[in-house]
Amino acid sequence: FLMPGLYIADSTSVTMTLGLDGSLYGNLYSSRLAYEKNFLKNADLQFDNLGSSLNVILSGSTLKAGDFEVSSPSVSAYADDNTMELAIAFDEYGSAGGKGELYVDSRIYRDSLGTLVFKAHPLESYLKAGGELWTMGESDIVFTSSELFIRDFNIRNGGQAILIDGGVSSNRSDTLRLQISSLDLGLVDEFLPKKYG
Repeated sequence: FLMPGLYIADSTSVTMTLGLDGSLYGNLYSSRLAYEKNFLKNADLQFDNLGSSLNVILSGSTLKAGDFEVSSPSVSAYADDNTMELAIAFDEYGSAGGKGELYVDSRIYRDSLGTLVFKAHPLESYLKAGGELWTMGESDIVFTSSELFIRDFNIRNGGQAILIDGGVSSNRSDTLRLQISSLDLGLVDEFLPKKYG
């Protein structure tokens, strides 16, 4: 018993190997992990610190979180010092079908003034759903405790586009520009809870 609403299948197994050189390898497999109505079937988690980095891969056959359900979800994460990489993929989102892949690089550092900065760099990614292809181009998103800066965040599907560029700050005047072009809201219904769709 870990917490109310949490279910872990009886067949769940965990293995971990620690080498004399400090190398670590671990694996968790469970036919079902669930919390209340949310679940991941055939969860397979692998992690290691080979190559002086922390590497994690999580996959499954079906993921359901609220009304959001996808098949063949996978998440790959890599961390080395202050640099991180993230890749997310899935197939068959509900009735919209299709699949998607999202890639993001990120870095945490201090600038010349000693301010802690988190910089995310989304890479070219895509989402196929409802017979349409949405693509996301490269961009930069920078956070500090007092500022948010976005450079050329863009999602496109033919003539439809969402563009965000600029910044907001607590200590100076800035402009954050949002541009939405010819957006068909029909696809948005696929991602809303059924009570709203």
